[in-house]
Formats: sequence, C-alpha cells, structure tokens
Amino acid sequence: MEFVRKLGSRGRTGLAVVGGLTIAGQYVTWKQAQNLKAKASKDRVLQLDLTMTITEAAPSLFDQVVNSQRPPMSLKQVVDAIESASSDPSVKGIVCTQASDKPLSMATMQEIRNAILAFRGAQEHPGRPAVYAGDTFGESGQGTGQYYLATAFDKVYLQPTGLVGIVGLHSESFFLKGLLARMGVQPQFLAYFEYKNAANMFTQDGFTKQHREQTTRLMDSIFRQIVGGIAAARGIDEGRVRAMIDECPLTGQAAVDRGLVDNLRYHDEVLAELGVGKECPVQDLAKYHKDLEKAKKKKED
Repeated sequence: MEFVRKLGSRGRTGLAVVGGLTIAGQYVTWKQAQNLKAKASKDRVLQLDLTMTITEAAPSLFDQVVNSQRPPMSLKQVVDAIESASSDPSVKGIVCTQASDKPLSMATMQEIRNAILAFRGAQEHPGRPAVYAGDTFGESGQGTGQYYLATAFDKVYLQPTGLVGIVGLHSESFFLKGLLARMGVQPQFLAYFEYKNAANMFTQDGFTKQHREQTTRLMDSIFRQIVGGIAAARGIDEGRVRAMIDECPLTGQAAVDRGLVDNLRYHDEVLAELGVGKECPVQDLAKYHKDLEKAKKKKED
C-alpha cells in the first residue's frame, strides 16, 4: 500500500491502465482459444481432390510456388491426414473427387487405398462414410487404376455423362540403340545375368526374350491384384470382373447395371447425401493436414 501511495495519482492511473490491459489481453487470448476450440470441434467432411498433384517426397518450395492455386501434397501427408481423420470425431466422412484422368502410380494408389480402408474400419468412430465421386473413369485414356482406387470407398458415384474405361493395363518401353548409333555413341554397361534389363533401353533395339518375360509377369501380377481388389470390394466374381473389363468402356448406366458403380450422381448431390451444409462443411484434405501440423507445432512450442 505504501508503494501505491508513493506512485501518486498519475502512477496509480498508469498502473490501473496496465492492469486493465493485462486483463483485457487475457480475455482476448481466452476468447481466441475458445474460438479455435469451437472451430476445431466443428463437424466437417474431408475432401480428397485427385486433381491435386500428389508427390512421392515432400513438395519443394518451387512446387508450392508453381502450383500456388492448388498446392501439392506428398503421399505421406495424404496418408497421415486420412489416418488422423480415423480418430477425429469431428470428421463425419471423406469424399474423394476426381475430374480428370491424371495418372497415379500403382504404389500411390495402393497407399491411399489402404488408408481409406483403414478409415472405414476404424473402431473409434464406426459408420462414417467414405464416398468416391468421379466425373469419369478413363474417358480419354486409362481408367483401370482410378477405378481400382475408387473401390476402396463405401460408395462409387459417377456423373451421368461419365464412362467407365477399365480396359486393363499396358506397359511402354523405349529403345535408343539405333538413335545413339546414328549419333556415333556406343553405350557400354555391365549387367549380371539376362534379367538385369535396366541398360536395355540403350543397348537394345527391342525386347529381348527375358525382358519381355519379366515385363509380362510384372503386368500380370499387378492385373491380378487389381482384379482381386475390385472383386472383393464390389462382391463380384473375379471371372465376371475380367469379363466386364473386356466389355469396357461402358456408359455410366451400364456400369450401374453391372454393379461396378452404385449410382449416377453429380457432385453437389453427393455432398447433399453426405449431409454437407452450414453445420458440416467440406474441408479440403490439404487444409486439414495443414491445420493439424500447425496445432502440433503449437503444442510442441
């Protein structure tokens, strides 16, 4: 009290102002925390947009600048976000949208497919839908891999004008021996045994017997895995799946009739079916992952 009396009227006023600002600051901080908490607990449906570039490694700064309109995600980031959603009660479902024939590697599709299956099988919050809403499967090219990924979801929807083109697999190899010879270049490589064919691109002008055998067996193995995955997911005999692949491309309605697609829906109809609205908005998976990383970093600090 003696200290306060010595401050004088101006000092006491200043002290009161500082105290008031401190209390106000604490209130604002508390209010922001409450808002963040409310925002974090708000229900949402996550959207995995396959028009986004998915990289094997973490996107570089250059990738992020070049793709500033649609920043890429690494495969690990995609899988981590889906795994986090499995135990997040605010996530009420996942919708995967695809509006192009942008190819994904088989390894990438397998990783995402497994993550979606794990999300569907999560015991903490069962019954949350995972839905695939595609424009088309291979309308302008190869749709086998995209459809294989789609079968990991509870429902597969296709736009009414879409096609299903699960037409099998193909492999391409380039041989540059003739071109190099015209340039006066004679490539020299060491290769142990006939199935080591990495150098064949430069030393051969076509498939060797062993190279063709190896490529054929690899493609057969991948194709069997795809057929088996589709058959198990859609409840269709593998022989019937192979027969339908031979029938492709199919119109959307023909695919529905054969059990390859659940129904024909536009994207807005799919979102409405998932209950998306003011109380349960759609959140991009990339934004969801970014928010998780921010929260993690803040917690560590």
